[in-house]
Amino acid sequence: MNILQVTPYFPPYYDYTGAPYKISRNKVCGGAETYALNLSLELVKLNNGVTVYTSKPPIKAQTSRKDSILSIKRFNAFFMPFLDDDPIMPTLPIELLKNDFDIIHAETFWHFSTYSSLYTSKLQNLPIIVSHLGGVGRTFKHHIYFRIISKLLKHADFITQLSKSSWKFYINDLKIPEEKLRIIPGGVVVHEFAHIKDKDHLDQLRERLGIKGSDFIVLFVGRLLPHKGVDVLIRAINHFDDCKLLIVGRGDPIYESLLKKISNEKTVFVGRVTEDDLPYYFNLCDITVLSSVHNDCYGNYEPEPEAFGLVLVEAMACGKPVVGSDIPGINEVITPDTGFLFPEGDNKALSQVIEQLKDDGLRKEMGQNARRRAEKVFSWNAVAKEYIKLYHEAMEKHG
Repeated sequence: MNILQVTPYFPPYYDYTGAPYKISRNKVCGGAETYALNLSLELVKLNNGVTVYTSKPPIKAQTSRKDSILSIKRFNAFFMPFLDDDPIMPTLPIELLKNDFDIIHAETFWHFSTYSSLYTSKLQNLPIIVSHLGGVGRTFKHHIYFRIISKLLKHADFITQLSKSSWKFYINDLKIPEEKLRIIPGGVVVHEFAHIKDKDHLDQLRERLGIKGSDFIVLFVGRLLPHKGVDVLIRAINHFDDCKLLIVGRGDPIYESLLKKISNEKTVFVGRVTEDDLPYYFNLCDITVLSSVHNDCYGNYEPEPEAFGLVLVEAMACGKPVVGSDIPGINEVITPDTGFLFPEGDNKALSQVIEQLKDDGLRKEMGQNARRRAEKVFSWNAVAKEYIKLYHEAMEKHG
């Protein structure tokens, strides 16, 4: 199969210091772009041809992949700060009209590259899949996007989402027929998380974090934002004397200050860690918790707290039981044999779950199940095979 992947940005998108290339104050090449990369590489391993159309950075940056098995074409672009730095690629629509592909897969949701792909696929009667890899904005600017994209999305053969967190938005707001919607989860490179390369580094981390042999280690990984419900997790940990909570990540300084005020000496604010170090933290912990909420501690409502609980999948790849709020994006990851769900915002219910998981036998059994589920459902091989089935289904609709 000859597949065209169209995405606004594509790794590597780094400056010459090796840091992620910063498009603006708030935009770097991140999760959605990594998703496109890993999916594309796996599709090639499964004997498909993959070409990627994407943007060039606005200034000189490293963009070549020395080990690439992909054909990548980068287009000159200008970036619109008032449109979330969407790269506008004037020659992309012309190139799309020249293409000779079996199917177009447009990654991400409201971007010029997706609009162009949808329009040209309509003109050529070419199958197209659109993937929604994030949340749904609710500003006036996003409302304008919705009016444009809702008309174009009707031409998509299928729209994939990571979870059902946006399901109602598509059906009720964008009026997309439910039969066009599909759930295909995010993936993880299982072996990178499961196998620790440096045991000495793990021991050094234990010593640096002040972890004793008797400590029960609970891990949170993510941005420190109110809808992440880290305050709920800290209040649950405060019920215990033998637990240590590791909080990996940074975020809103005001919220982070609140978290430090309500925590005690059992909570360690680790800050940001490198991608290379992250698997060590997952292997260090006993359980990983994601306690996101719709209604945060300030009384604000977040319609989509989690598009997909990727950190839970990463923990599962390490053979760790997982615990999360019973909300979309989390309850589609955790199953009864891999961990526990608890009512969102309920720190007492969360503390009861943590107490249950202190049982070594239960924790070991759930951890083994979690690892198997990560390999079977959330490996990039499994995700790519789901997309290949969907590509064929879309192609059949066009004869």
